[in-house]
Amino acid sequence: MDFLKKKNKLKAVYDDDLVDYLKSLNLYDGVTEGKFLCKYCGNRITIESLEVMVPKGNKVEFICDNENCLNQL
Repeated sequence: MDFLKKKNKLKAVYDDDLVDYLKSLNLYDGVTEGKFLCKYCGNRITIESLEVMVPKGNKVEFICDNENCLNQL
């Protein structure tokens, strides 16, 4: 995952490009299968609810679109 190696760079993805972006990172299947949870509320991440992805080491933390979760960033 190349984006995990880059530090201090913000990467934005348009909604229309999200599926392709997740596929390029081999994360799409995990999202569609409900394997990822929001870091703050624990709700399952879906394509519709995914708001932020934060690289942490060799993993990715996901944050949903819930206002309370976004305010914790």
